[in-house]
Amino acid sequence: MLDSGQYASRASLARDLSVSRVRVTQVLRLLRLAPEVLGKIAGLEDPLTSPIVTERKLRPLVNLSVTKQKRTLENFKPPL
Repeated sequence: MLDSGQYASRASLARDLSVSRVRVTQVLRLLRLAPEVLGKIAGLEDPLTSPIVTERKLRPLVNLSVTKQKRTLENFKPPL
């Protein structure tokens, strides 16, 4: 939506979605996760029944190398 020019900025997207600009930035940063990591997360159980992994827990992974992202996710233990 931003790349296509539908929204001029994150702030305008945030206004349209009724969330803060910071929230839009937080969510968009998750797109920096390695494709393999995103695929693994997508393959987890239905998050609506019980949260297996939260967006807040994923935020620090964005700053890691792809190798460290994968290793961190491999060591992830979902709650019982």
